[in-house]
Amino acid sequence: MLSACSSATRGTTGTTQGAALPEITTADSSAPSIAPSIAPSIAPAALTPRACDTSDQLAPTDCYWLNVPERRDRTGAHTIRLWVAVVHGVGASPDSLPSIYLSGGPGYAASTPFVSGHVTIAGRPTDVVVFDQRGVGRSEPHLACPELDASLDATHPWAERLAYAKVAAGQCRDRLIAQGVDLNGYDAVESAADVVALRKALGYAKWTVTGFSYGGRLAREVYRQDPAGVAALVLDSAVTTAPTGPASLVHDANDSIYRLAAACAAQPKCSAVHGDPETNVALAAARLDAHPHQVAAAGAAAAVTISGKDLYSGAFQAMQRTDLISLLPAVAASLANGDDSSLDGFSSTLTQAPADDPRDDFARGADEVFKCADEASAFTDADRQILADPGKWANVVLTWGWALCDVWAVDPVAGGHLAPVSGSVPVLAVNGTLDPATPPSFADEIRTQFPSAVILQYPGGGHGVLFMNDCATSIAVAFYNDPAAPLDTSCVAAMPQPFASG
Repeated sequence: MLSACSSATRGTTGTTQGAALPEITTADSSAPSIAPSIAPSIAPAALTPRACDTSDQLAPTDCYWLNVPERRDRTGAHTIRLWVAVVHGVGASPDSLPSIYLSGGPGYAASTPFVSGHVTIAGRPTDVVVFDQRGVGRSEPHLACPELDASLDATHPWAERLAYAKVAAGQCRDRLIAQGVDLNGYDAVESAADVVALRKALGYAKWTVTGFSYGGRLAREVYRQDPAGVAALVLDSAVTTAPTGPASLVHDANDSIYRLAAACAAQPKCSAVHGDPETNVALAAARLDAHPHQVAAAGAAAAVTISGKDLYSGAFQAMQRTDLISLLPAVAASLANGDDSSLDGFSSTLTQAPADDPRDDFARGADEVFKCADEASAFTDADRQILADPGKWANVVLTWGWALCDVWAVDPVAGGHLAPVSGSVPVLAVNGTLDPATPPSFADEIRTQFPSAVILQYPGGGHGVLFMNDCATSIAVAFYNDPAAPLDTSCVAAMPQPFASG
């Protein structure tokens, strides 16, 4: 069972659906090239031992490449290889359940903290399996898109920004294809089949599958494909398996600001001192759209411009961070009163510097291709209206990837969406009440899919709450130790409500 400090973010002009177990210290910059290593093959999945690159602070670890077809639906498809590490539980009992962790994004490397050593494994000793999903991290090929790092800021019209991003996405797409990547091999169905193949190759009869954010969607697709091999599911801030889209994203973003304001209003001291955060954010955003704030960026040739749209996307990012949420009513109030001094600090906090090893950076190409394959064919008229003009949420919509699906032009998953999933396997599902990316309403789907699931909402939590405090950690550890045992969740009722201290 894995624990870590917080969730990473993409930067001041966007957000993400998930990050892989940071805080991180990145790997050595002398790491090998991330160019694709693919060759024509029709071989089935195979596990190949390799020298370990994981931290020597971990328990005894075995490392492998999992060699899998890039496309299982095409004879003669290339073989790609996926980074795998198995951290062995010292003193584990023969009947202990191994566990695998599926990171979010999609696009974040699960390998990062295992290479840096900044990861905690708690609970009864058992094997912990970590792997980088296809297209991500140390797996090869790595679907990074540095072409998309440069973008027009939010002072430019949406149509101009979108056109600029489409050119960049086209350049990335063409480069990846020229390197031999078949982009139609990157979706949740193929990725889940990798996980099933890995279980079988490692010789495990069953394991516990943990999915964070997008990994929560992937974990349920793994269960659908391999129910006999999944002993339990742990879903932390899980993305739905049903198609979402731009309209749903904007709805959830608006609702997150409302939930923030409602949580403040429920605490007399918060509302008396800071007023209404929803109103304050709107006032500050209008002022910043009229007079953008300039933030000096370290090492940048020019200052970063923060407009109202940047403020909304920054709020969206900050609400994913449980450690920042308590500050937001005060920050919104000061901004509404014309004090921009907090913007410099928040801009720095929410900006993630490039990693020393590029494999630790977010693989934006993988993120966008997976999302487009999983969901774009189910877009509605409401989704298309948002893509025509996302308004104040333009930054969030642009970084979510859906606006570029026509450029990626990948085939949808079979049937146009993921197949339904249901079962009676033990499930622990947790969400933060203030998470904008995977809001509490996403738990409704899990209740339908797994009626016996234990579903918990942690007050004041953001995105990634499995270990947000001692209570949450005790619940997670108890579930990992024995998923079939009754779970004592009484400590949740004693968790403090957000902004109770003012």
